[in-house]
Amino acid sequence: MSRDKTLFRFKQFSVYHQNSTMKVGTDGTLIGAWAFKDFVPRKVIDVGTGSGLIALMLAQRFSDAEILGIDIHEGSVKDALLNKLNFSLKHHLDFKCIDFESLALSYQPDAIISNPPYFSSALLSDKEDKNRVRHQLYLPMEKLIMRADILLQKRGKIALILPTIEMQKAIEIGLHYQWFPSRKCFVYSAEGQLPIRMMVEFSYGDSLCLEEHLVIYQQDRSYTDDYKNLTKDFYLKF
Repeated sequence: MSRDKTLFRFKQFSVYHQNSTMKVGTDGTLIGAWAFKDFVPRKVIDVGTGSGLIALMLAQRFSDAEILGIDIHEGSVKDALLNKLNFSLKHHLDFKCIDFESLALSYQPDAIISNPPYFSSALLSDKEDKNRVRHQLYLPMEKLIMRADILLQKRGKIALILPTIEMQKAIEIGLHYQWFPSRKCFVYSAEGQLPIRMMVEFSYGDSLCLEEHLVIYQQDRSYTDDYKNLTKDFYLKF
């Protein structure tokens, strides 16, 4: 039997991502499982939600939270809304096709999370959807953090996952707005390699930072216990 590549099954939900520019991947799963470990958010905005993976994960983790996923790509939001319909906690979850800069809220969220576009200076593809996912052409990091600063409660959190170099730039921008890294995690593909990603939680005016390290694969390419423990509530194979 061939595997259905349009559907990714987790323990408590499935993610249909046929039309989404942001397919289910390791980055989204990592930040969805890692963010807000010692913080219970009540109102969350998932910026660049794609098929809704991170929003669905947070809805599973924080069943009382109200979570809004936004994206400027109509096909992605179409997938996310379908995934919402098939999720038991759908009354706490919503998705909208809207630009983050245009988002108007009647409340102040206490958490913003994003697996944002990676590259600020790399060559663009000839495919607009690919550029939207991988490049900061549509939402530069400066605008993302500036907008988060305007919308968020000052006791809130910003959680991001980025390649290491891009995250260092994001940290510099955050410092300008007094959003300091309060928790960071260096992600390695294997022991002895350079980190391939960084996950960071930003807190307003808080300069104390907890540093963590996560290795995904052992030498035999099996998953490490740390990676299994982080994602075991979601992946079927764990």
